[in-house]
Amino acid sequence: MQNISGNQASPEIPINENFASLEWAACLTRNPVTSSGLVLGYYGGFWGGFTIADGTLSLPASSTSYVVVNRQTGAVSSATATTNWNKPESYARMFEVITGTYTISSVKAYHGGVNGAHGILALPVGLGVSSVGTGSSLDIAGIPTGTNRITLALDGVSTSGSSRVLLQLGDSGGIENTLYTGALTESSSASSNWVNGTAGAILAGATAGAKRYGTITILRQHPTSFLYTITANVYAEDGVSGFVGTTVCHKGLNTDLISLRLTTVGGTELFDNGTVNCFIG
Repeated sequence: MQNISGNQASPEIPINENFASLEWAACLTRNPVTSSGLVLGYYGGFWGGFTIADGTLSLPASSTSYVVVNRQTGAVSSATATTNWNKPESYARMFEVITGTYTISSVKAYHGGVNGAHGILALPVGLGVSSVGTGSSLDIAGIPTGTNRITLALDGVSTSGSSRVLLQLGDSGGIENTLYTGALTESSSASSNWVNGTAGAILAGATAGAKRYGTITILRQHPTSFLYTITANVYAEDGVSGFVGTTVCHKGLNTDLISLRLTTVGGTELFDNGTVNCFIG
């Protein structure tokens, strides 16, 4: 930063230039000029690819409010519930504000901390390991809205029949089982297959008891879209032969992806072995 000497000519120039250098740090912080009573003012600026205007929020009396900024739109909002506050993949934290009857009592700024507006984003590392169980499907729920990338790790997943295993995506309307566009290419030392599918992303392996190992990645194609690409690299072996399969598929949803389902093309074969580990981010 520029130093100001005692006989500095036009000292306001370097002072204002120093402030301009720190403009990014002031973005989304408290604006004392526009804060009054139960109104919290904040400075705008350029943040996360968005130009945000100076703004204010009218807060409820005698409560604790949590102020966040949407990572995908730059919109600032507040709520007395911690729903968005605890969705760091979608919202960055700004303030925790306590109000009295007529005025703001205290303001805690979280900008520089983990998951703050100027801090690092710490996504959950995963939803844990799930046994496939013995049913005809395995549902994975609890995916946070706004998630852009999910990876599934398959360890020895098998079924009781020869119907192929497939992955389906779900949004707020439930699991989708139509309008998937993609294919599986599968090969061994003796043969190769090309398998199209519209009910889900089809995985390698088409014999009863074949164990599948590998990864499936679900990637949102754009932060503001609901179009997802599914890619999988899976090895399946049944004790006699082994197949390596690569799957590429895409699927559009109506809202954010929040759940997944592993099932079979036939829908009646039962899982009988293996685990699935779900990683987010």
